[in-house]
Amino acid sequence: MAAVADRSNMHIALGAVAGAITWTAAEYATHRWVLHGPFGKGRLKHLPLGGVHRAHHRAPDATSVAARAAGHVAVAASAAAASIGLSMATSTPLARSAAAAFAAGYSTYEINHWNAHHRPARTQWGERVRERHHRHHFGAPASNLGVTIGFWDQVFGTEAPLQVAA
Repeated sequence: MAAVADRSNMHIALGAVAGAITWTAAEYATHRWVLHGPFGKGRLKHLPLGGVHRAHHRAPDATSVAARAAGHVAVAASAAAASIGLSMATSTPLARSAAAAFAAGYSTYEINHWNAHHRPARTQWGERVRERHHRHHFGAPASNLGVTIGFWDQVFGTEAPLQVAA
């Protein structure tokens, strides 16, 4: 029985890591290629998400709590549906763990994004998130596309240097 429990715990851990990594990649890819990139400049720009994103860039501090809540509901529902579907395809908890971590990643993104615009930073990390994101909004819109982490900006060469205090 211990071997089964160990395998189950390993699947949960692997699923959580896979879900978290997948969220950060999806966040970056959506922001870069759908909202700012070639897809965002084509037919997709007329979808509601494109309009919400353009409005957010025009007035970052006017972010709607209702729009953010709707995003949480949509991602949570998608993660639940993915979890159910993947659970039917596999008997391990890996899929459920990955879907839950993906949804948690989205929540982390929303909290960081909201705080970057509406709350003073309380930690050095929070200040860095705010500085990176404000650089994206106010001067380098094709850069610093990852809000949760800057890893993918480094990988794809889209990280803009932060303003250096004189």
